[in-house]
Amino acid sequence: MYFKGKMDTNIDNEFGKKKKFSIKNMKIRDYLILGVFLIFIVGGILLFAFKGKDIVISKEYYFIYLEGDDLIVVYKDEDYIDPGYSARNDKGVDVSDKVVIDDDVNTSVVGDYKVVYTLGDTQVVRYVSVIEKPIGATSIYLSGEVTMYLRIGDEYKEPGYTVIDSIDSNLTDKVVVKNEVDTSKEGIYRITYMVTNSTGVSTQVSRTVIVMGSNISISLDSEKITNGDVGINVYIIDNYFDYMILPNGNKVSDKKYTYQVSENGEYKFSIYDKLGKSQVKSILVSNIDKVAPNGSCSGLYGNGKTTIDIKAEDSSDISKYVVNGQDYSSNSITLEKDYSNVSVVIYDKAGNSKSVNCSMKEDIVKYSSKFELLSISPSGGVKMEYWLNVPEGAHSNGRLVMFLHGDSEVGSSSKVKGLPQVQFPEKYQGDKYILVAPITTAADWNSSSRVVSLKAILDKVADEYKVNKDEIYITGFSRGAIGTWNLVNTYPGYFKGAMPVSCCGNINANNFKSTRVLAISGSTGQDAGYINCMQANVDKIQASGGVARKITYNRYGHGETQQKMDYQEAFDWLFNKG
Repeated sequence: MYFKGKMDTNIDNEFGKKKKFSIKNMKIRDYLILGVFLIFIVGGILLFAFKGKDIVISKEYYFIYLEGDDLIVVYKDEDYIDPGYSARNDKGVDVSDKVVIDDDVNTSVVGDYKVVYTLGDTQVVRYVSVIEKPIGATSIYLSGEVTMYLRIGDEYKEPGYTVIDSIDSNLTDKVVVKNEVDTSKEGIYRITYMVTNSTGVSTQVSRTVIVMGSNISISLDSEKITNGDVGINVYIIDNYFDYMILPNGNKVSDKKYTYQVSENGEYKFSIYDKLGKSQVKSILVSNIDKVAPNGSCSGLYGNGKTTIDIKAEDSSDISKYVVNGQDYSSNSITLEKDYSNVSVVIYDKAGNSKSVNCSMKEDIVKYSSKFELLSISPSGGVKMEYWLNVPEGAHSNGRLVMFLHGDSEVGSSSKVKGLPQVQFPEKYQGDKYILVAPITTAADWNSSSRVVSLKAILDKVADEYKVNKDEIYITGFSRGAIGTWNLVNTYPGYFKGAMPVSCCGNINANNFKSTRVLAISGSTGQDAGYINCMQANVDKIQASGGVARKITYNRYGHGETQQKMDYQEAFDWLFNKG
C-alpha cells in the first residue's frame, strides 16, 4: 500500500458522532497504529513473494592489476614515480578511478615502504625500497614481462624501460635498443637494451620474445651445460585448452607449467583441448652433465720452482684447474716455489669437479763435475768406465746423449774425455742434455757383453737423474758409428735419435721406425767408402716408414769430418727442432 498526499475518511468519535479524519489531526498513538499496520502489510507481501525461495544479496567484486614490478628500487632524494595500475569489476567494467592509494614513500629517508591500492574488499601492495645512490651505478628497469609470448603474425609492442643512474639524471632517451624480433617466423628472440653513462660505464639487459608457430611454446629454462636439473617450460595460449599429460604420465590443467628433468633425453607433452583434439610437443634435453671429469697429473719440483702438467677430459669440456687453491685456465702450470705435494682439482663446464693425485718428482739438484769418471759392472756385461757430464741447469725430463769413441781412443780415458769437449762444446749445450762417453778396452762395441754394459750405463743415468726415457739419443765416430748402428738395431724403440759419423753397419730397417737417424760422412779417403752403404741404410729406413737423413761433407776425410762438421745443424735436426 502506497500513500501519497492526504488521507480522508469518516470515523465515529467517542460520542458516536462522525468526525472528519486527516493526517494532520492524528495523535502519536495513531501514528504507532498506522506504522504497525504498514509493517504487517509489507511483511506479508515479502513473505508471499519469496515463499520457497532463497534470498540473494548481490555483491560486486573487484580486481586490481599493478603495472611494472612489485618491487621498485629508488635512489635516495629522487622522485618515486608510480608505474600505474588498473582495476575492473567482475563484469569487466573499468573502475580504476575508484581505487584508493595509501602511499607512505619518503625518498629522503633510506628504507622500505609500501604502496597500498584498495577498492572495496580488494587490496594489493607494491613495495618500494629507497637506497643510497652508489657512485657510477647504472640500472635499466624493464617494464612489462621479461619473457613475452607472441603468435606468428602478432605485432610486438615495446612495454618500455627506465634508466636509473647515480650520476646522470636522464639516460632513458639514450638507451640503444637492438630488436631482431621477427614475428613472421617461429623462434626465440632477444631484445637488448644498452646505455652508457657519462663516466663510460655501460649497462645492458635483455628481454626474451618467444614467437610461437602454434598455440604451444616449449623451451628450456637454460641451455647452458649444468650438473643440476633443467626446467622445461610449457606455455599454452588457447581458450579451449583442457589439460596436458606430462612425460611422467601426470595430468595437469595449468596453461603455464615448468617440468623439471634430471637426465638428458627426449621429453614429450600431450596437450588436449575441450573438443578432445590433441597434439604432441617434444623437446630434446642434452645439456645435463653430472659426471665428474677424468684426469691425471704429474709434476717436477726443485731449483726453486714447480712445474705441473695436468691431463683431463670430460664430455662438457674442462673449465678450470685449481692448484693449491689457485685457479688456472692452462693445464701446464709453473709455481715459483718448490712443492713436493700439490692439491689439484679439475672442474668441467657443468660444475662437476674431481680431485686427482699429482705424481711429483724432484728435479735434478745434483750436478757432476765437468766430466766425472765412473764405472759399472752389470750382470751379463763387462766392467766399463764412462765419463758423465751433467751441465748446470739440466733438469729431469730432459735429454740423455751417449757418445761412442773410435779405435784411436780405445782404452784411453783421457782421449775419450777430450773428444766430447771438442765435439760437444758448451755452445751446443743450449738444451742442457746429459752426456755419457763410455770407454772400451777393445776395438769392439758390438759384443753381447759390451752391448749389455752400454745399455746398463744408459739405464743407470736415466734413473738416477730422472731423464725422460723418450728422449735418449746415441752418436758415435768410426768404430763408434758401427756401435751406434748396432745398439739401435739391438734395442728397437729405445732411442729417440741416432747419429752415426763416418762408418756404416748392417741393420734391419724395421728396428729403426721410431728412431730419427742422421748419417754423416766425409767425401774423401776412407769416408768415401762409407757413403753408399750409409745412403742405402737411410733409404731402407725411409722405405720402412722411419725418418732418416744423409749429410755428406765434401773435401773432408776420415777424422776431419767429426772435427769440422756443423754440430749445431746436426743436433737441431736430431732433436727435431727444425
